Amino acid sequence: MRKLLTTILITLLCTPVFAQNVSGIRKDNSYIYAEGSAAAAASADSLALDALVGKLAQTVDLPYSPEIRKRLMSTYLGDLKRECGMISTTGKTTTVTRHIQRSDVERIFDGRRRKVKEMLQIAASADKKCQMDVALRYYSWAETLMRSLPSPDVVEIAKAKNRREDILKGLNVEFDRQDIYDKGIVELTFTFEGKPVKNIDYKFFDGKTWSGVLSAKDGKGFVEVSPDSKINQYRIKYEITPAHLQHLFREVSLVEKALTPEAKDTDGETQPAKTHSNPAGTTETAHESSVRKIDFSAVKKKVLDVVAREEFQREPDSTRGEFAPVIFSSKYEKVVQEVCKSIADGTDKSVSEYFTRDGYDIFNRLIRYGNARVLSFDDMTFYEMGDEVYARSVPMVFSFKGNQRQFVENVVFTFNEDKKICDLSFSIDKETVQGIVNQSSWSKEAKMILISFLENYKTAYALKRLDYISSVFDDDALIITGRVLRNVKGPNEYRNNRYVTLTRQSKANYIKNLGRVFASQEYINLQFSDCEVMKLGKGEQLFGIKIRQEYFSKTYSDTGYLFILVDLRDYTKPVIHVRTWQDEPDKDFGVIGPYNF
Repeated sequence: MRKLLTTILITLLCTPVFAQNVSGIRKDNSYIYAEGSAAAAASADSLALDALVGKLAQTVDLPYSPEIRKRLMSTYLGDLKRECGMISTTGKTTTVTRHIQRSDVERIFDGRRRKVKEMLQIAASADKKCQMDVALRYYSWAETLMRSLPSPDVVEIAKAKNRREDILKGLNVEFDRQDIYDKGIVELTFTFEGKPVKNIDYKFFDGKTWSGVLSAKDGKGFVEVSPDSKINQYRIKYEITPAHLQHLFREVSLVEKALTPEAKDTDGETQPAKTHSNPAGTTETAHESSVRKIDFSAVKKKVLDVVAREEFQREPDSTRGEFAPVIFSSKYEKVVQEVCKSIADGTDKSVSEYFTRDGYDIFNRLIRYGNARVLSFDDMTFYEMGDEVYARSVPMVFSFKGNQRQFVENVVFTFNEDKKICDLSFSIDKETVQGIVNQSSWSKEAKMILISFLENYKTAYALKRLDYISSVFDDDALIITGRVLRNVKGPNEYRNNRYVTLTRQSKANYIKNLGRVFASQEYINLQFSDCEVMKLGKGEQLFGIKIRQEYFSKTYSDTGYLFILVDLRDYTKPVIHVRTWQDEPDKDFGVIGPYNF
């Protein structure tokens, strides 16, 4: 009897109020429905969904063959499950009826339409900033997804395709010079319409073999050549959608496979996704809970509570030194050159005298981060603030044994009052730097403090500096992390979709989980773009930062939006009060940014 009551209760919970019964739905032409029967309820539901996909494929305006239409509709399975109702009846076998009102069918496609709109906006923004790797990827991904929407907009598809082709035609690469530190490296200059390309992924053919994926930054790239190679055989191929990024938007791969069934599965031997926020195997505790979406009201309350604190409602006592260029920089230049030479020679122990103890530890972490090699550099910029001097910046190439990807990072050296290197960091891109520098109402000191904070934050994850990350988060910080999951392949291939989980964590759990990720990953690399910063409260002490982040590691990658509320009263000891991540704009409040408060 108890089992029967449980079955009835489940059936009632799964049945929308408007669905009177199966018989009524069968007779009502305003519904599209399908049924499946099997011994197991999950199998019956899978059969019903598959049949409903087939029926919807016959009604939706997609200009393809019936077979391709059904495959394309199957890429919407997650959306369909959310929009359609379910009635389950149990006898000798379980029968599941899945149903949806004809007037609600269009809602299935709303999520993908929003995704296409976001992708085109990201592509256009990156295009204007000469961030061509992002522009090419997102134009290509948007074009693919648009082909899967009902009544495909052929004009928009053509615009995305044509712009992608125009970018590829307009890209120019020149062999610049042989690297002065490593004669096996030839440096390249990438431009688009005469302007340096911010970022671009490419492969190089030396006449015999193709390289792995290489990345240029701020117009500077590189290739490795052998003495017997011939320059007239060199080739460059731009990577529009590198394999290591395919799982960022799983639905793109599904649509590509649906349109071209003979195409190979791009996953290859990709391992199950791991996360930098909540690794597989961790369990939720009282201080860590999964959430379906970000509770914007909780974020807003936390931000406003921090802003309302007394210390942020009065002008602060300055703990900053004045910002000024360094005129006599020869001593610092000599130290940087000696350090770079030691990296090229592999004799880093001989330069320990130029570092503080902490600085030398960070230097060794940086060298171990990847097979570091120094590219040629001409002019360095030296400036001082307080007791510290900053040297910007030295381009270095990093590569990894277990991964074919190589990329360029510009390294910033920080000297203390004794002229010893006390810190090193990866610089943020020039576009982000320029956006902060252009804040005309801010002091020079505030601008440089913000730039330094973002660079140290980025570098701490790359060099796995758990101590630094722990030190900058407030003990009561609001932390929302996310991860992109891909279900393992099972009997129903339609389950192979992209899902995002969000987790609100305490600082202790966040640091513990992050430590596990650091231990499991060969490398982590963050790339920032589209930065928006606003002062909150009085004075130049509390800042809200919204930034788009691309996260790469050996077994996991994602892209999303960070919001950080940081206290920079003491620029040597930043304090993060809020850190949220979301994979896409929320349909209710968009992307959390400083302008929300």
